[in-house]
Formats: sequence, structure tokens, C-alpha cells
Amino acid sequence: MVEVLTVETKALDAALNQMPRCMEYTVVFRMDDGCSRRSFMEKLTETFADQEVEILEIQAGNKLSGSEEQ
Repeated sequence: MVEVLTVETKALDAALNQMPRCMEYTVVFRMDDGCSRRSFMEKLTETFADQEVEILEIQAGNKLSGSEEQ
């Protein structure tokens, strides 16, 4: 990530007002063998309890669906 800050505050304020306030990231977590989906979700929820995180989708398998050959 590269962040560019200008010295002139008016230009900085204008740039910040045009930037989206929401950022989306794709994060891949792998479950250990023998780990249940329920305990995995509990641990994930505990980990991000103090953060503004929304879990949108969980995919099973070794690859994300977008990278699998069809």
C-alpha cells in the first residue's frame, strides 16, 4: 500500500472526501485437520471481535472458487 500525503491541507481534504470510506480485503484462512467448522468460526469471531469485520463467505476446499479451473 502506498499513501501519498500532500502538504497543502485543502488539497488533502478534497482528496480524502473523494476516497471511498470502505475497504474490502480477501483473506484466506486454513483450518487444521480435525478442526470443525463451528470451532473455526468461533475462533475467527473471537479474533476479530473488536474489529469492524463482516464475514461474507466461506468456501471449502484447497482453492478459492475463482482460481479453480472449470
